[in-house]
Amino acid sequence: MTTAVTRVVKGYVLSGILHLALELAEKNWKLAFTTGLGQKPRQLTVPAGEVGVVIRQVEVAKRRFRLPAEVRVVSCYEAGMEGFWLHRALVAAGLENLVVDSASIDVKRRRRRAKTDRLDAAALVQKLVRYQAGDRKVWSVVHVPPEQAEDLQNGFWLFFPVGSWFAAHDHVPEPWNHRINSNNSVVLRASVLLRASV
Repeated sequence: MTTAVTRVVKGYVLSGILHLALELAEKNWKLAFTTGLGQKPRQLTVPAGEVGVVIRQVEVAKRRFRLPAEVRVVSCYEAGMEGFWLHRALVAAGLENLVVDSASIDVKRRRRRAKTDRLDAAALVQKLVRYQAGDRKVWSVVHVPPEQAEDLQNGFWLFFPVGSWFAAHDHVPEPWNHRINSNNSVVLRASVLLRASV
């Protein structure tokens, strides 16, 4: 029989929840784990896009915090370049995830918070604890659209090997949405390609 972990910290009652915040960047993701406001977050860095590594670190955190294997895990990240695929991957792995509207985050700063001025993982996980304890003023949660609706809105993506595609083109026109992924391929939005070919 497993005993539920219950803490009362500064008026917040936290019953056996492992909180995880992800600070996303292009090359690396920073993770911060905690079980409550009175606990210093456990922080680490993992390669960007490696959801399997994130899930393994969740299991490590459960052991570090002496939580039962079936403990509730709630995660969050700020909406941005990763879109919603990460949300779906975390939910599929059994986590409860929140995608947070960056502009809505309550930050006590003298200057107005810029949209690109993201919170670090430690600050984000502390706000997650407050949100889970009932403080809904810390931020607004983004509604995650169905995957099919997101595909229709964004178009779909085509992948081309860099060498063969760029060999025939001096450059990619600026309006085209493109980037180089980790497999050394150029990624182009298909809807743009179709418009350009007309």
